[in-house]
Amino acid sequence: MGVNMEINSFKNYESGIHLYINIANLNYLVKKDETDNDMNHVFHLLNTFLVTIQRFICDEFGDEVFFEKLTGSRIHYILKGPSKTKGYAFIKICRFVILISKEILKIGKYNSFSSLPVQIGADIGDYVDFKFCDYSTKYEEYTSIGFPANYACKLQAIASPGEIVVSEKLCKFLKMLGYNGLTKVDFERSSSLKEKYNNVGDPYLLDFRDDMFSFFESQNAQFKMFKERTISHYVDYARNVANRVNLSEMEHRNPRDISRFQDFTLSNNAFFDGTVVFADVRDFTKKFASNGYNLTNMSSITKSILSTMYNRCNCEKGIHVQFQGDREFVIFDEGLEDAAIIFALKLSDEITKIADGIHIGIGGNFGDLYAASIGINKEDLDIKKQPSILGKTIIEANKLEDQEAGCDEIVVSDTLYQKIKDANVKALFSKRKSYWVTSKKYSNFIELGRKIDEDNNYKKEVYNPWCI
Repeated sequence: MGVNMEINSFKNYESGIHLYINIANLNYLVKKDETDNDMNHVFHLLNTFLVTIQRFICDEFGDEVFFEKLTGSRIHYILKGPSKTKGYAFIKICRFVILISKEILKIGKYNSFSSLPVQIGADIGDYVDFKFCDYSTKYEEYTSIGFPANYACKLQAIASPGEIVVSEKLCKFLKMLGYNGLTKVDFERSSSLKEKYNNVGDPYLLDFRDDMFSFFESQNAQFKMFKERTISHYVDYARNVANRVNLSEMEHRNPRDISRFQDFTLSNNAFFDGTVVFADVRDFTKKFASNGYNLTNMSSITKSILSTMYNRCNCEKGIHVQFQGDREFVIFDEGLEDAAIIFALKLSDEITKIADGIHIGIGGNFGDLYAASIGINKEDLDIKKQPSILGKTIIEANKLEDQEAGCDEIVVSDTLYQKIKDANVKALFSKRKSYWVTSKKYSNFIELGRKIDEDNNYKKEVYNPWCI
């Protein structure tokens, strides 16, 4: 298997605005939809929302705004280059997202949804783009790293529904353009970030009062709202997207091969049982200097982290779903619960050896999973399809990794723990609250005399050196 990650350059960084758009109530919608034993309504709404935003961005800005990926409920955009036009574009995109999120729910198919609140976070600065390629499968994925790429996601997380939170650095940039509709975030939320990240300053709320927006628009000819198009144009477009696939036409089937989850469509989405594993590097954002001075070193470390995650996933029969910054999202087919734990144990071992101070937290769960490809339409060939795997199983695994797993800890749900067949694997865990946790390594498992037969069962050719 030939695996390669390509990076633009260690010396010539990209610079721009990182923008995260999050659907604040997606977990609630997922749980509500899953009571009907499908995810049709959520997949349908997510598709219309993403495609409409992307259509607007393509119309207005072409390839000046890069759509990186959809990760669960979050959409990540990069406005490359810190020019004035990118500042105007950022304001316009935020304004559009707030408006269209309210208008989409007026479409008949979505009357059952009470709200579609969005949270937006953004930062500006230097970053590096990774292009990940697995040449054996022709799989490609883009992911970006750097302080603004990571910090924008943190800012989105503290935004209340309907809010846009920007860094102090981006706030100063927007004020230079003449936009003064910015106020400091309340002390409680601001202090929680400033305590964790050095030299970031205060986060700010972007205010879209009509008088402030109109003044800014009148001062900047480039800011003409939606060119010749109005918001009603995109409401009509969203309605057309929604009508391309009727809810009654959507089928969910149990696939024979879940490794082809990217081939599942909106009309033919998938339902299956499996294990979900999230693996995330702890406090990775803090390791990036906010001014970007250590980006070269951190880029090298990130390459090693991502390649280690991907290779270990392959070796243990896991299925890589996507990178989420410095986080790996992996699924395992039903019956491979022990392999999922071995993956977690070995990955925890390997990540800590990459560099001093690098630690990982892992969360796992077993249960129902729903998969579809979002954003692929014959009329929208410029919108690359995005894999979306949803369900309460995902929500719980995410919670275990994010909120319960400490440095070098593996935390699994009771459901997954009960599916583990090897008694010696189970013996590595102890119960904490309602879940199971271990900080032991794969070497501890070997000491118990239960080494997996890697040569016969799990081993694949592993990509080692980097080619740039």
